[in-house]
Amino acid sequence: MEELWLVLYWTGPIGVGFFLVCIGLMVDLLAKARSLEDSSKK
Repeated sequence: MEELWLVLYWTGPIGVGFFLVCIGLMVDLLAKARSLEDSSKK
């Protein structure tokens, strides 16, 4: 398991890219949820 962690840790760009994709998805889902809330209030 430690070897896998080291591989993921040392492949910097891939790790950072994956992290950014996850953040982007979370932000997108939050934005969709907010827009749904706003449209249901009207």
